[in-house]
Order: sequence, then C-alpha cells, then structure tokens
Amino acid sequence: YPLSTSEVATLLGWLEWQAHTAAGARNYALLLTYIYTGWRSAELLRMRWKDVRPSQTQPGTFIFAWRGKGGKQQDDVLPAPCYHAIVGYLKLAGRWTPGAPGREDGLAPEEFVWLPLKETDMSGMLNGAKVDPGRPISEKSALRVLRSALAGAGVEHPERFRIHDLRHTHAHLLLKTGHNLADVQSRLHHSSLATTGLYVKAVHRSDPVDTYSAQFRQLRMSV
Repeated sequence: YPLSTSEVATLLGWLEWQAHTAAGARNYALLLTYIYTGWRSAELLRMRWKDVRPSQTQPGTFIFAWRGKGGKQQDDVLPAPCYHAIVGYLKLAGRWTPGAPGREDGLAPEEFVWLPLKETDMSGMLNGAKVDPGRPISEKSALRVLRSALAGAGVEHPERFRIHDLRHTHAHLLLKTGHNLADVQSRLHHSSLATTGLYVKAVHRSDPVDTYSAQFRQLRMSV
C-alpha cells in the first residue's frame, strides 16, 4: 500500500518533531530518504559516506553513487533535505567530526551512514558493544522504525505497511505531481520501462467498483 499524501505529511511532521534526539534524528533522516528517493533497502541502507558527494554542476545538490542488483552502479540525486537531515542525525549521534584524521569530510569514507545507535544499560551508561560499525541497520530494523513512527503519527493500522511500501509511495507521489513513466523508471532504477509499467499498475491497483446493483435496483423500481 502506498501512503497517501496526507499520511506522508502527517508522518514526516511527526518525525521532524521527534528529531531533537539522536534516535529521532536518525529515524527522520532514514524515512525521509526512503520517501524522497524510492530506493530499495539494499541500496539505501548500505550507503557509505564515500558514495555521497556534492554535485559538480549544481551547487547545493548532492549525489549518491548507488549500487544495485547485479553490480549495477549509477549516480543519482540525493535530495538536499535528505542530505541535511543525515548530517543532522550524524551530529546528534556524535559521529560527525570534520577535520579529524581520516574523517576530513565529517565521516570516514568507508563508514556506513545508517548504523544502530548506542543503547543505555541499567545504570544509564552507554553500551557501545552492541553497535558494529561494519554492519548497517537491517531492513527488519528499518521496518520497526517505520511502523513505530506511523503509530506515533496516528496513521491507522501501521502494521499493514512494509518498508517496500515507501518505494510504492515515492512512485505514487511522482505520478501525482505529473511525472511520466520514464521519470519513475529512472528514480526506481528499473532496467526497463515495461517493468515500471507493471509496477505503476500495481501501485494504482484498486478494488472493482459495483456498478451493477444500482442498475438492477433501477430496473426493479421501474417494473
């Protein structure tokens, strides 16, 4: 199910309100990036800092060199709101240290962007042992973030949504704002326009409409 336009606005508004903590900032940046890009979890969650760079031709724009199925690689736009939300999360998490040895650009080049956050133990001390910097968060963890945020934002039946539905949501929003199939194909990293056509058909899937009962009712009234 794609989220509706109003559900997206409600969700992002709630997430932004929570973004004053490290966990809230990460969750806001993560779900914002899913919605704004439509990327697969395999592409988004394995984002390393070396894959992100400023655009050479468009100041204020950022590029993500994503890697997809079958070793496919391509540069794609990382929307500026997503980039700034990511940096905000990294700062609150204490990971943004520009100028430090090996981290001149704020983060080490090989470092994953989406890491689990340090947890507190019973004494209130940070427990860093549970965070492996060599492993980004899983899609299962991202799903927990999504459903928890939907519940917090008051979206009905959050358990019915999958993380892949944010990809559907992106396609749905593109179409609602006048983009064509080629635009959707490019953003979803589909290899063919035919695949995009099937995808869009599934996104806009709706139940059959009963036009028959009213017609037969009308016939009975005329007898």
